[in-house]
Amino acid sequence: MPVASILGYLASGMTIEEFVSEFNWVTREDVLEAMAFASVMMQDNFMPITTSG
Repeated sequence: MPVASILGYLASGMTIEEFVSEFNWVTREDVLEAMAFASVMMQDNFMPITTSG
């Protein structure tokens, strides 16, 4: 499963526990690795976080 897909599910509000229950071939460790990989890939990129309203 692509890292972007995992992050998308988590960003939509799904918990890690819900995610691994829904996609039972993915482990909690897989999700944590995906998050760590994304962190490393974004390390030198600055993206301001804006709030609506």
